[in-house]
Amino acid sequence: MKSAGVVADLRAIVGETTAAQAREQHADLVIIGQGLLHEHFGRLRTHAFSIIQQSGCPVLRI
Repeated sequence: MKSAGVVADLRAIVGETTAAQAREQHADLVIIGQGLLHEHFGRLRTHAFSIIQQSGCPVLRI
């Protein structure tokens, strides 16, 4: 971030509290990973939808 000249507060959140933490911290952006699918749809697809719905800010899924 420094080499790009970006000044920002960065937090790593793991688990089901991601959307709640994003709202509480007034996040401008949430970035979530796609992960690997080990089951039919995988756990991330289930969590990703709720994070996107509940975070209160844009969500970038990579």
